[in-house]
Amino acid sequence: MSAHTGPLLGIDLGTKRVGISLSDPEGRIALRYGVLDGTDESALLGRLAGIAEEESVCEFVIGHPKNMDGSHGEKAEWVEAFRVKLVARVSLPVHLWDERLTSVQAERTLLASRTGANGRIRKKKGPKSDVDQIAAVLILQSFLDRRASEAREDRT
Repeated sequence: MSAHTGPLLGIDLGTKRVGISLSDPEGRIALRYGVLDGTDESALLGRLAGIAEEESVCEFVIGHPKNMDGSHGEKAEWVEAFRVKLVARVSLPVHLWDERLTSVQAERTLLASRTGANGRIRKKKGPKSDVDQIAAVLILQSFLDRRASEAREDRT
């Protein structure tokens, strides 16, 4: 993983909704950014390019949906093809990052955030866009954490 010079954009790619996260300029913390419509690929590519320009993004990280055994299924191949299109559109590095169990972890995070002091869940179900955004944050944060860990190892 290479060094960066600005924020990174995390993507939880879906056919209906696309969760987006953005790191701080130093690449330490991933934060929620929003949810985009995933139904029109051309419009999505344009919007991602626009966000990259608006936010001075230096790299993208897309969740790579591998099967539990690590193999690549249909969805992984679809994400890989999208990556090629995004690279051509933005001319920036676009990394694929293993996203296995990210949605499950995102749902658990939301559930924990809705649990009150009495142990009861305040709201049974939130919008699916919340899960998409949290999944994008988890994807990007795990990428950033690995990069930081590798940088520490390189210094020793």
